[in-house]
Amino acid sequence: MLLGLGVASVVAAGALAGAAGWAHQDAARQDLHSEYHQRRGQTVALQWAAGSAAFVGAALLVGAALRYRAVRRREPPLGAWLSGQGAGLVVRGRF
Repeated sequence: MLLGLGVASVVAAGALAGAAGWAHQDAARQDLHSEYHQRRGQTVALQWAAGSAAFVGAALLVGAALRYRAVRRREPPLGAWLSGQGAGLVVRGRF
């Protein structure tokens, strides 16, 4: 779940950054000074949103990697062994 949310957040950040680029180009084409400042404000807001989404996505991806590393090292809760003298079952857990 962390991985999926992280990837989705990074993709959303890319989309917001693209929208900010388009808004910046649109601001440059405005004739009136007030329209330019309005579009420029939208550009800055989209840039901040893209940066925030990228930061959150990166944090989620790092969390997913650390979680995978911790779970991968965990021993299975149930194990069995077989030898020439007998066999056994091992159950691990917290009691």
